[in-house]
Amino acid sequence: MNITSGASAHTATPRTLDLDILLFGVEKIAAEHLVIPHPRLVERAFTLVPLIELDADVVIPGYGRADSYLAGVAGQRIEKVATCQCPLAGARQATALEPPCGASKPATG
Repeated sequence: MNITSGASAHTATPRTLDLDILLFGVEKIAAEHLVIPHPRLVERAFTLVPLIELDADVVIPGYGRADSYLAGVAGQRIEKVATCQCPLAGARQATALEPPCGASKPATG
């Protein structure tokens, strides 16, 4: 795969592919075209909050505990979106015959 970029650092210009890698284990990488952890990870609620939801104790290499940065993004609005894309999910919920996509049936007994 040949991936090229026409964008300079820190700009929102058109490019072939923009792939933001937030973390790679405990690795710190500072190369010309790759910085891990992402340099603005702790400044963005839309990256920080879901990361903490996945692992409440996550430590960001070079920054420390992720949850210590929550106050700094508290004013940023984020909202969860439905993850189920199944067109029958609404019908299943409405009829109560089947649970929505990805959910297990409740135990009976």
